[in-house]
Amino acid sequence: MITSIFATNLAEYPLERVLGPPIHEAKKCFLNWLGNALGAHRHPSMDMMLNVARALNASPQATVLGTSIKTDLQFAAILNGMSSTMWDFDDTLMEAIIHPSAPVFPALVAWSEHAGVPGKRLLQAFVLGVEAEARIGLCLGREAHYERGWHITSTAGTFGAAAAIGKLLSLSPAQMQHAMGIASAQAAGLREMFGTSTKPMQVGKAAANGLLAALLAREGLTSAPRPLEGKTGYAYLVSTAPDFRPLQAPWGESWQILRNTYKPFACGIVAHPSIDAAIRLRQRGVTASEIVAITVRVHPLTLVLTGKPEPTDTLEAIFSVQHGVAVGLLDGKAGQREYTTERVRDADVVTLRRRVTAIASQEVAIDQAVLEAALKSGGVIRIVVDKVIGSLENPLTEKALEEKFLDMTAPYLSPERQARIVDFVWRLEEQPSFGEFFRLCESDREA
Repeated sequence: MITSIFATNLAEYPLERVLGPPIHEAKKCFLNWLGNALGAHRHPSMDMMLNVARALNASPQATVLGTSIKTDLQFAAILNGMSSTMWDFDDTLMEAIIHPSAPVFPALVAWSEHAGVPGKRLLQAFVLGVEAEARIGLCLGREAHYERGWHITSTAGTFGAAAAIGKLLSLSPAQMQHAMGIASAQAAGLREMFGTSTKPMQVGKAAANGLLAALLAREGLTSAPRPLEGKTGYAYLVSTAPDFRPLQAPWGESWQILRNTYKPFACGIVAHPSIDAAIRLRQRGVTASEIVAITVRVHPLTLVLTGKPEPTDTLEAIFSVQHGVAVGLLDGKAGQREYTTERVRDADVVTLRRRVTAIASQEVAIDQAVLEAALKSGGVIRIVVDKVIGSLENPLTEKALEEKFLDMTAPYLSPERQARIVDFVWRLEEQPSFGEFFRLCESDREA
């Protein structure tokens, strides 16, 4: 049975064997994830969720990042999952288009604080959780699952969170099999929610649901023996063509986490090649005042996911390739500040954005873009992006990741506090606990 093979391989793989490059990559994931979470911890939707937690009298078990507030394990996972993917600035496994950290770290961090888990164990469990969610995502398929409308970070991420927590709980093969079944009964998330606060909420729910699945499995709650591959199981219900080979492959020969990428731009990753092209146009000395029209040819999925030509706020703009191109040319970057609602509505951005046309082309790969800028002088400048910045072929450096963290957290953390957090993260496998960590992350300045 496929679920049994998958769960057994996962349960029996020793945490102690996760060493070297996967652990270092996990620290990069953690720094990137943490910057996102702290950078969005004051978003209004966070207060809405906290109000619900208070109304339900949630017990103070785990910390909401950026604050001294404690809530129960599930709400902490939801809240820290929400904030970490609020700006769509998270890491990405491109083959399945999964943002691996956002559903897994929130569950792990909540449980690690509650149970006193050391940093190295958290990192090792994270690597295995990412492996599990990536394999589930590859099984379900980008076209057969994600492009049909399922939010694969939320669906596959539920299994990743369950796997990671299951490893910390030392679940047996049978218990891990039940954890996967309990996860499959909860794994949900719709792309229809993109551009709304529900989109990051469903990632937070994936973290909380995975945590719940592992804890229930430890208690002995049972599930169907074939929750993934059964005739009415999860894979056949949510995918038109599931591929079960990734779930049956041996563990430890290669690691999906080593294929992870980090976003330089705070928006849907399929828009990144177009933004890269706009920044290159700016680097050639072209200004917005010279532009008659900009045309970008993109992979068809780019328009499916980021084809909002007239965004009105942050959550819509992160799914607008047109907005990304406009701020890329105007500002020379597309970070969190370029996606504030104020910037989205600025007259210069609106004017230029309306001159940007995106055209789907089967001849353009998902990590490519072809930009043509028609100038008032009568000339046309053509820019082709083949290896977009942030891709595996052109990755962000560790220095760039640190700068990204500093930029996202600058409104809330003093430079001294930022430096101490960065040092903590790079030494995470040496940390005996997370007590100091949460105190360091508390906001010590006004935005």
